[in-house]
This record gives sequence, structure tokens and C-alpha cells, in this order.
Amino acid sequence: MAIEWDVALKAGAVLAGLIGATKVIYELIVGSHGRRRDEYKFARDFFRDLKDEAGMHPFLKEKGCQAVAGDAHVSAAEIEYVLSLERPDRALRDFVLGRPYLQFSKVDGFGRLGFRPEYEKSWSRLWRKIYFTICYGCLFFLAISPFVLSSWLGRGVLETVWDLGVLFVLCGPLTWMALVSLTRVCRAEKLVRDQSAHTQTLLVCKKGAAPVGRC
Repeated sequence: MAIEWDVALKAGAVLAGLIGATKVIYELIVGSHGRRRDEYKFARDFFRDLKDEAGMHPFLKEKGCQAVAGDAHVSAAEIEYVLSLERPDRALRDFVLGRPYLQFSKVDGFGRLGFRPEYEKSWSRLWRKIYFTICYGCLFFLAISPFVLSSWLGRGVLETVWDLGVLFVLCGPLTWMALVSLTRVCRAEKLVRDQSAHTQTLLVCKKGAAPVGRC
């Protein structure tokens, strides 16, 4: 009987975790529509104030731009530049994700995003992408290994469910961190690459030789 109670407790703990995870995912999906509406209203009001009030205090401008980006560590100049790029919504998301690898500078009055000195060489970014990919793959396999190896290890159904729950708790956050770290590098590279294409388009426009609809 003691063994049966032990199995029941383990199964109950795993079930409670699954129910909690399902609830969180559901709330994220349902709440995303409301958040998008709130983001639109705030951005509309903020940019309206920014346009109407030429003398807006720098503190308010900085805080407004940080609220738009959802990051308290960005500057108003960075956000204004990113929003001037094509597909500003996507560019802003890429910038917030890839910001640890990026730095903003102004040359001859023109803003530009580049890689931080330690990430300028492509090799320094490549080995990080390889490392994060390997970490993600290994951790993901470790998290699902009880399901894959259950028959080979001779584990029962409840034991397999318990193993999955334990490894999910242990490896899940690390797997997510590896995936986010990989995404940060890729998004930073994409933003710098797309920025270069956008800059070339602007230069062509200034020379008056751009195709119709590009400027």
C-alpha cells in the first residue's frame, strides 16, 4: 500500500504541474489580444504627444520610448532610430532581443546599429550559435529522454511520467534559456543585415534613382 501511495503522490504532482502549465499558456494566449490593444493605445497617445509637444521633457521622452520598447535599458535615440527602419514593429522586437550584442552610434549625424566590439567578428558569433544550438539540443533530448528510453530502461508508465515531470522542471528553464540565447544572436545579425539594406535604399532615394514605391 505504501508503494501505491508513493506512485499516487508522484502522479498527482506531475498532473498538478501539467494543469498549472496549461493554465499559464491559456492565459498568455487569451491575454495577448488585450495586451496588443493596450500597446496600440499607449503608442498612439505617446507619439501624438511627442508630435504635438515639441518641447517634451527628455525624461518623459526617454520613459515613453522605454515603455514602447518594453525595456528600461534602451535610450530614446535608439528607439527613434529603430522605428525609422522598415517594418518597425519587427525591427523593435529584434532590437530588444539582440540588444546585448548591439551598440548604437551616430556618424555624420546618421544613426547606425553595429555589433559590440567583442562580437564584431563573425566567428565570435558563429561559435556562440553553435554552442547554444548544441546546448538546446542536448537539454531538449534530456528532457524527453524518459519517454524515448522508457522501454529500454524498463520503466513503467507512471515512472516514465514522473521522470518526465522531474526532468521537465530541471531542464525546461535551461532549454528555454539556450533557445533565447540563440535567438538573441540570430535576431541581432538579422537586424544589422536588414539595416544595411534599408540604408542602401535611402542612399539610392537621395540620389533620385530609386524605383517607384521604394521611398
